[in-house]
Amino acid sequence: MESWYKVHFAFSEPGVRGKAVKLQNDYSRIFVKNRGPNDALVFTDQEHNHQHYDYYFSPGAMRIAGPLVLASGGVPCPQPDRNHVTLAVGKIHSVDRLLPRKD
Repeated sequence: MESWYKVHFAFSEPGVRGKAVKLQNDYSRIFVKNRGPNDALVFTDQEHNHQHYDYYFSPGAMRIAGPLVLASGGVPCPQPDRNHVTLAVGKIHSVDRLLPRKD
């Protein structure tokens, strides 16, 4: 898979925080098991009015954890805007290469 994918969690969903934490923890285990590939990054954003969480999975993350992301409701999406996301799982030194800052 060479696309970015997004998993959306609405705060109105029952148990949303637990679901979001489970997804991140499950992905973290897969990331470590695969020896932390440099291109397998996951970013998150939390809307400022606390309406939802979104997780963004890089193409490298999809290569190692595609079934998990798809089972969690992942859908293809554009590359996220670096100014609006935070690294959730991955190697910090890989961020600039994979998701460069836009001027």
